[in-house]
Amino acid sequence: MITKHNWLNTNIGERLLDKSVGLKLNIKPYKFKNISFDEATDLTCFQINNMNKEIYVALSGGYDSEYVLRSFCKNNVCVTPIIVKCGRTEETKYAYQTCNELKLQPIVIDINETDFLNFVDKNIVEKFDAVGYNSAYGMIAAEYVSKIPNSILISGEHFLGDGFDLITDEDFFISHDWDFYIDNFLEIPVNINFFMYNIEIVYSVVPTEEDKGMTWAMFKYKKFNLKIRDKMRYHYTSETQNKLNGLLRKRKHPNKKFAFRLTKSQFYDCFEKYKEI
Repeated sequence: MITKHNWLNTNIGERLLDKSVGLKLNIKPYKFKNISFDEATDLTCFQINNMNKEIYVALSGGYDSEYVLRSFCKNNVCVTPIIVKCGRTEETKYAYQTCNELKLQPIVIDINETDFLNFVDKNIVEKFDAVGYNSAYGMIAAEYVSKIPNSILISGEHFLGDGFDLITDEDFFISHDWDFYIDNFLEIPVNINFFMYNIEIVYSVVPTEEDKGMTWAMFKYKKFNLKIRDKMRYHYTSETQNKLNGLLRKRKHPNKKFAFRLTKSQFYDCFEKYKEI
């Protein structure tokens, strides 16, 4: 995966040889400045833009990808959104609304459910012995971008919780293996996870003591300053959903570890000593 100073790696690529491998994160902090979330966002946009590549943003219409797209536009960085359509989801409506508001013409990849099932089978179930089939959308966008010279895709994966789960000191820093399929299924990675790119933005986005007890959805609404809405879910026809469920039953190691979690104290133990005063 592509990160500042190569500070973060996972072992997901090892599953290509050993399907039983559970998720591990290799964290190698560097000295960083403790700055505000807005400052860290601007810094991340600046650093990515300085890579001098054509930038595409995987736009699902959810909070995370919308914030990423708006951040680049606010910083006058030229980007192109990519919307991958399959199944029925309210999020797509928000993706189009955002593009219209920002006066951006998105690339729309519209795939049928049969092709979607085949992609999930080949690139998620068979390749990684994994379950996160909704990650296929970002992977399809990455495959598209990989064919464009000198280009990168920006995605909105992060270490935050989601939906109506409550923020606690125990589940403080959370990641799942499906956040990293996109970084490992292509021979040459083209994806940058915006909220994981540098430690400045990772450190700045974590909840404070006053955020504890609120839902992650409310936290994002507050942090990203976007219009509040419910967590959207992808919906498929009953036939396709049954086929997806059947694909997941093909996994050889269904009980392996798929989540990486740090408590609040473990998170600060990792990063606090690298923080510049």
